[in-house]
Amino acid sequence: MIEKTVARELHTKYIRLAKVLHPDHNPNDPDADQKFQKLQKQYEKARKILGVKTQYQASISITLKESILGTERFFTTDDGKQKFSLSIPAGVKNKQTISFRGITVNSVTDTALHIKILIDVPHDFSIVGEQLILKESVSYWKLFFGGKHKITGATGNQIIITVAKRTKSEKMFKVRGEGLWNRVENKRNPLYIQFFGSII
Repeated sequence: MIEKTVARELHTKYIRLAKVLHPDHNPNDPDADQKFQKLQKQYEKARKILGVKTQYQASISITLKESILGTERFFTTDDGKQKFSLSIPAGVKNKQTISFRGITVNSVTDTALHIKILIDVPHDFSIVGEQLILKESVSYWKLFFGGKHKITGATGNQIIITVAKRTKSEKMFKVRGEGLWNRVENKRNPLYIQFFGSII
């Protein structure tokens, strides 16, 4: 508790001094950069002694395809001087927080970055637990007489379903290997397709 209080006071004083010594606030001082860098180094040294780690939180939006296959995001620090990329693994879940540790941000080393993932799920797809469900409109004609039906999967690939004669509306089909990424089994779960009868 005492360590947390000291760390909070240290941070408050650092922010106060940083505002005073920042080069942008001292355009006429030729040593402003050096003074500011010295302050940053002293602050980081004090934080290490206290065992304090900087924590950053952010949220990003990714597509359903990116959540299944994995993706990468590029970040730039507030001062624009530092750029780094973070890999988001395949199988990440909606509203899951991924932590990246040991990153250097704004000259502060051993920073922890916590990213909340928000998956932009298309309106015709839904995620229920580990299941990916696609609701697809099919003509009553095709449901009654049967035939081939082409759909676009979650990763953009074309899937052809054989619709049997006299298939009932709301019937569920299972297509192996086209659903969400299963991180435990290291493969994709099935995609569940539910057909709904349509006049057109």
